[in-house]
Amino acid sequence: MRACVLVLAVLSVASSAFAADFKAGDRVQAWNVAWYNATVTEIGTGDHAGQYKVHFDDGRDDQYLPATSLRVLPNLAMAVLAASAAGGPAAGTYACDGVDSLAGQHMSLQLANGRYSDPNPYQTPRAYSYTTTYRQITFTSGSHNDLIGDVSTGADGHTRIALWRRDDDGIVPGVHHDGHYECVLAGGTP
Repeated sequence: MRACVLVLAVLSVASSAFAADFKAGDRVQAWNVAWYNATVTEIGTGDHAGQYKVHFDDGRDDQYLPATSLRVLPNLAMAVLAASAAGGPAAGTYACDGVDSLAGQHMSLQLANGRYSDPNPYQTPRAYSYTTTYRQITFTSGSHNDLIGDVSTGADGHTRIALWRRDDDGIVPGVHHDGHYECVLAGGTP
């Protein structure tokens, strides 16, 4: 019985992130092939009843979307505090190389206390959160808001991160098989 109550409580909390009542002016992330930062501009009526019109930060065309395609925009300040308080991966520059279907692709990430930067200066704000229990990093905004990864320490003592693209179902790192990035701390303290 307790397990049933616990499952119902978890489902209730999880669904509340998507079943929020939004209003014009609310900052959200909207699903359009990936999560993008947006602002609710109006509540749909008539043919769009039950939907919300959103304006995307990156200039995409405004769209009407159902509440299930919207989530509350992660609070950047809270993400920074959470990553900082939890320790998170070592600060520094990470060199990332694609593996499997991403072979030949390279990127560089600068991580520090819940914030990251990359070569794309047009995506802001950029934040990540870190879960100590699972040693898991989740990019919550910016150009990499579809990445999730496992943080480990290599035999050489350097911090390593295996990054996967997550989908709407929150793909678990290590299970997604169509390619990922292997990142190693190139600068900073191992």
